[in-house]
Amino acid sequence: IVSMDKFEITTCTPDHIEEVYNILASAFYNEPSSANCTIGERMTMEQWHTFLTFFVPSVCNNGLSSIAIDKDTKKAAGCFISRDFHEPLPKEFDEFCGSITRLNHLIGVVDIIDQSFYEKHPEYKDKQMGKVVDFWMVGVLPEYTGLGLSKVLTEKCKELVSGKFEYAVMECTGHFSQRMATKSGFN
Repeated sequence: IVSMDKFEITTCTPDHIEEVYNILASAFYNEPSSANCTIGERMTMEQWHTFLTFFVPSVCNNGLSSIAIDKDTKKAAGCFISRDFHEPLPKEFDEFCGSITRLNHLIGVVDIIDQSFYEKHPEYKDKQMGKVVDFWMVGVLPEYTGLGLSKVLTEKCKELVSGKFEYAVMECTGHFSQRMATKSGFN
């Protein structure tokens, strides 16, 4: 068992952008709901990296995202990115996602989850910024999985957004994220 004292859990900054790209690209490339999907071709690491370029710079600058740094190696071990649920993504994001069959399918699932949220909470349909935080993506490098980092990163994100939003959402597209969300108190 590794102590959490081995890690510095801190706020993502622009200095962490490359590490966040690498962590999330690795996590989503290997995540079963992505890797084992039979729709379209499997996405390459380069495609995942391109996908992440649409939002990682802003989430590393918004003060809502967390990162775990191994104190011994100074290596980033995991991250959890959060963003304002209603912050628009660039139009090129939709174009890019639409160009990759498997990614388009995965984003379609998220759109269905979003629609379900608005059906349950019509007061947020106006998409006013500053009302809903999206606990968006968590990733832990393979050599650090199973240590409980995702839960600690989630707690850090909860701390970072505390008092800033009316509501929090966590969209789970796979077994790992569902289990992690439940363990972190989301329903």
